[in-house]
Amino acid sequence: MIYKRCLVLALVFGTLVGITALAEEELCGNLNQSVCLQNSATVTLVNNVPIPPGSVFVLTVPGVSVNARFEPSGQPTVPFRLEDHGSVTDNLGGVWGPVKPLAGDSKGFSAISFTLLENTLNGASQMITLKDIRVCQLVSDEPGLVNLSVSFYQNTNGKKESAHHANQVTLRFDKNFSQFSTCKRFAGHLPLLQQGHLLAITNPHDERVLITLDDERIELRPNRQLLIDASFGGSAFSYTCNRPLPMVLFEDGEDLSVTALDSRDNHYWVVPHLARDASSWENAWVFASGESVSLTWAQGDDRGGLRFQPGVHQLGFEVSETGGASWLQVHGNRAHNGYLSFRRHDERGEAWVNAVRIDPSEAIGSELLYLPHIAMDRVNFWTGFSLANQNEEAVSVRLTGYAASGALAAEEVLTVQPQSNLLGVIGTTHLLSTDQVAWAKLEADAPITGIALIGSNRENGVGVSGILLPNQGQTEQFFPLLRTDGAFWSGLTIANPSADEVQMDLEFFDSNGRLLESRSETLQPHEKQVTLVPRDSSHAVCRADGELLAYAFIGVSESGKIGGYLGQVLPEP
Repeated sequence: MIYKRCLVLALVFGTLVGITALAEEELCGNLNQSVCLQNSATVTLVNNVPIPPGSVFVLTVPGVSVNARFEPSGQPTVPFRLEDHGSVTDNLGGVWGPVKPLAGDSKGFSAISFTLLENTLNGASQMITLKDIRVCQLVSDEPGLVNLSVSFYQNTNGKKESAHHANQVTLRFDKNFSQFSTCKRFAGHLPLLQQGHLLAITNPHDERVLITLDDERIELRPNRQLLIDASFGGSAFSYTCNRPLPMVLFEDGEDLSVTALDSRDNHYWVVPHLARDASSWENAWVFASGESVSLTWAQGDDRGGLRFQPGVHQLGFEVSETGGASWLQVHGNRAHNGYLSFRRHDERGEAWVNAVRIDPSEAIGSELLYLPHIAMDRVNFWTGFSLANQNEEAVSVRLTGYAASGALAAEEVLTVQPQSNLLGVIGTTHLLSTDQVAWAKLEADAPITGIALIGSNRENGVGVSGILLPNQGQTEQFFPLLRTDGAFWSGLTIANPSADEVQMDLEFFDSNGRLLESRSETLQPHEKQVTLVPRDSSHAVCRADGELLAYAFIGVSESGKIGGYLGQVLPEP
């Protein structure tokens, strides 16, 4: 074959179109691990000259060129290399040969080619698709754009025999196929205080997630659950992963204690509730840090501060006599991660509540909060709320209760005093007029924070649970830990806060990622549904076409023990 520039009219145009939208590929994993990306593109040739068999497309990485005899020269100036992968098709019935490596080194190929084997491409517009071109590089390599040079050698001799000479390339152009980027890291510290505490992490993504706990690297496959206890090696873990993951901390003691954990450390936290009766209850801020951290806190008019070494700690608080506030604001000079524990001195009741991440430049809290679940079984359970007003003036709150059907059940206006806290119990101190209230909306004239309090009424019942009040619904929520083994039961309570019906899909998985059951339900405006979790389920996900409110509960019927947490939402990458 003799390759030379087409001299007839001397007009040959080449463009790349139809580039697939492809997300960047993150360099996540072990340093010697290979990471690949794959893309396709269509080359359009506007040419009055037929393209006969023997014509060739060549792809090279920057720094490498190939002459008309397909002899490579130069050295790659980028870390990525081509794979012997992909194919070529066209719109005119040509038959193209498989990929042929032309040059390479220990890292991979720096030049590959595709040859037209049969059928002349004869048309005013010749569209040639480079399909599934793949490039790879090591995690240890630097991130950057992937630019490939695409060269086209047109055979104008019409012969298929090998040639020893050829003229210039007809077309040459560069194309950015995508990029390798640094590994986004969702990092934090996870407090695992003592034996009996269990940390559950699930992977809701369609791809594996790489987790590092201290110095141990773990690969978590899609939809699988990872359970960690204190025997793993310590009480506080440094944590990184390349995707955000939902996680829950759990303990089955005299009571069930459970809370969602934020996967990221933060400098500022607000705890909306502290137990008030210091003679019966104790409060503790349980937190973990990876380095020495100085904490300062505000509790009403009370101020305090201490310095802590790396690790996990409990910092106890009582309700301030000076400020009268039963909420807490914590600031660390270093980022840390924590939750509130409040429990009875006799250990016959304990609850964990994850704190609210705050930005000191913004107002604390929200003017709209929701109480997604109010127990309809008021023989066995009670439901309360605790609202914290961090403002300098009183806040008026309209409390609107809805029946499970979505019907308006009751309304009431509350007042939360400045720098104070309002504690209420549904049916006892508030919303006394009906027993049909299944969930509620709280609209305030200034930002507030709050938690739901749900407990057992049984004589032997020790159950109490505290859960953050959400300020908005979500279209996707995760429940990293459900228990249905032994005497445990688990349930989801889901409410539709909008004026439109919402279609939701629930999926329940076992710990190995096997899908056990799928359910599709339609929630009417303001309707609430309660769903018992199927046997053997370890975690679940709820996806919907509208925003929903969701709590998960874990309990033991015989003892009345109960714990719950807010459906988790993944932070933006």
